[in-house]
Amino acid sequence: MASDFLALLSRDFGNILESRDYVDLSIKSGKESDVKLFEAHSLVVCARCPYFKSVLEKNINMNKKSSYFVKLENISPDTFEPLLKYIYTGCLPISKHSAEELLSLLLAAKELGLKDLVSYFQTRLVTHHSPYLLRNIISINKLATANSDLFTVLNDYCKKIIDSQPSILFRSSEFATLDEGMLVALLQRDDLQIPESSVFDYVFTWGLARHPGMDEDPGAWSAENVESLRNTLKESIPLIRWFHIPSCDFVDRVKVFERLLPEELYYDLLRYYMVPNYEPTFIVLPPRNRSSQVVQILKQIVSEDCARRNGRKSIVANESNKGKSTSHNELGSVSEKSKSQVSSKITRRFYRLSDSEEESITSPLTRLYIEHDCLKSVLLTRAQLNWLASIIQPNSPSTLTFTLLLRGTRDGFSSETFHSLCTKVGPTITVARVALSNELVGGYNPLNWVSTLGFDYAETDSSFLFGLRGQQETGLVSRVTDTSTAIRYHKNYGPIFGGGHDLVMLNNTEVSMWSCKKYSYANRIRAGEGCFVIDEYEVFAVQIK
Repeated sequence: MASDFLALLSRDFGNILESRDYVDLSIKSGKESDVKLFEAHSLVVCARCPYFKSVLEKNINMNKKSSYFVKLENISPDTFEPLLKYIYTGCLPISKHSAEELLSLLLAAKELGLKDLVSYFQTRLVTHHSPYLLRNIISINKLATANSDLFTVLNDYCKKIIDSQPSILFRSSEFATLDEGMLVALLQRDDLQIPESSVFDYVFTWGLARHPGMDEDPGAWSAENVESLRNTLKESIPLIRWFHIPSCDFVDRVKVFERLLPEELYYDLLRYYMVPNYEPTFIVLPPRNRSSQVVQILKQIVSEDCARRNGRKSIVANESNKGKSTSHNELGSVSEKSKSQVSSKITRRFYRLSDSEEESITSPLTRLYIEHDCLKSVLLTRAQLNWLASIIQPNSPSTLTFTLLLRGTRDGFSSETFHSLCTKVGPTITVARVALSNELVGGYNPLNWVSTLGFDYAETDSSFLFGLRGQQETGLVSRVTDTSTAIRYHKNYGPIFGGGHDLVMLNNTEVSMWSCKKYSYANRIRAGEGCFVIDEYEVFAVQIK
């Protein structure tokens, strides 16, 4: 009954605002041609809004007037009107507002001191407008960082997305506006899922953007142009893994490299590509896009080798020892002979290793440091895996084993990675975590995943979808109802369940965007339908012991 009374109170205060009886406050919102005058009651807005309370208390104490005037130049009329209605009624109908409008409301709520709305608008942006946030991740991150004390939800969202999928920054249309400090931090990472030649291209574009009017053709650069661009990129150039740029890409960019790079580094690269078995004088760091634990082991081996042969030059002082590294105790498990082989191979010609050579060298390390860890999911508990096993094989769940094939933060989030690691391996379980939450969604495919040029369906009555929350041992199960569209294939997508699609990893190259919409399965696995962002996902092969 109390809620009915509150509804009546809200309605009556809304009528007071609309009637404008006894108003004693004029509020001018907006500036230039976009201006509107609102009339309100000082008593109401002072009681409900900290900003008006602060401004009007000063006017009342100083002027003792019977009416008051306030200007809000930074808030447009379209933004202020729903906020004024909220101040009176406590209601805010914003379900149809766009992401841009919600962002304007958020900034206005911050200026007016409406902390409850500041939190609410952030949550709504993250929950319902992730695609917009991702397209504008750099500007949103700047905004969140500048207001980190209030914009905690946005700040956490940006941090989690950037931490788990740093390549999104490179592919953002706003990349040229990235702060230098963030660019440097990005280049120091080992888990960038893009080619090193592309890393240079992005850095080069970033540098040119800071010199408007400068020609992209290095042949047109003056000595002053070269010096200013080198100075702009002085913190970035040492962090590029130059010796992991393929020779064909090096040739395509040779004119830029010749003018931009330090002379010693440029000629060291030339000899590296042109002279068989040439040993560079600069330190050759491991490539970025390897399993993080293998990368750390290789970095440690390179570091140890450099300590033995300290005559080597470093592109950046002490840079090879920064970040997390594998301890000597862990490396102690590897025989000295193996360490020597790996060390000599990697430091002599790491780039030139063929796939088979690289596999033969790194597989012992992989078996020692990765294989057993891979069996441990970072998303699913043992109890949850047992629950899934009981759904797949109710009569004998203990006969099933789960072997990790793919982990997004380790192997990458692209559809190419999914098909490379998960195609034609038999039955699989896929599980993904919704960003900034403990919500898990996933599905079981009893068939093979297949990479096809166009969309193609596979029929089964054994597949299912599921949803879990945090550590809960059981969750929602959604059985397939339209067996003819149970599983779908396409080489440009990751796993696809259903024809709607009930659950799909989209072919988005910037970030891990997924979507769900009830179609071929009995129940929804999320409260809402549509796109959402994930910050981790895993795929397990399901096998009978």
